Amino acid sequence: MKRHRHQRPLPAALAAAALALAGGCRSAAPPPRPATPSAGEVRSVDIGRIARVQEAHPYVIVQCVSLPSIGEAARVYRKGHLAGKLRVCGPFESPFVAAEIVQGRPRVGDRVTVDRRLGGAAAEEKKETEHAGMDETRSR
Repeated sequence: MKRHRHQRPLPAALAAAALALAGGCRSAAPPPRPATPSAGEVRSVDIGRIARVQEAHPYVIVQCVSLPSIGEAARVYRKGHLAGKLRVCGPFESPFVAAEIVQGRPRVGDRVTVDRRLGGAAAEEKKETEHAGMDETRSR
């Protein structure tokens, strides 16, 4: 190998270190991404907590972080165990909603959940595809 006049030889130790660093810089594979829910999957979602129990009538007032729909079935949990079942009947006065006690004996502070069908990106794509197909049909 021909060296130019101003070029100095690279010390062997420095060359070995550079090679070791270059080979060892590869990062490990990225951690696996959490599974994304598929379109239409049903999940239990916390909607709030029992704010008041009406003893004289079989209903409760739920303070919601996510408002349910009229007629929607809900479950009541206390310390991780099922404590009752409700049916949302209204009226709504955000963030509160009334619900009929269907089963159990809910208490103030109990957690309220409902089952929600997740839409997800796949459902949106399907809607867009169906909508586009309808537009094509109309234009014919």
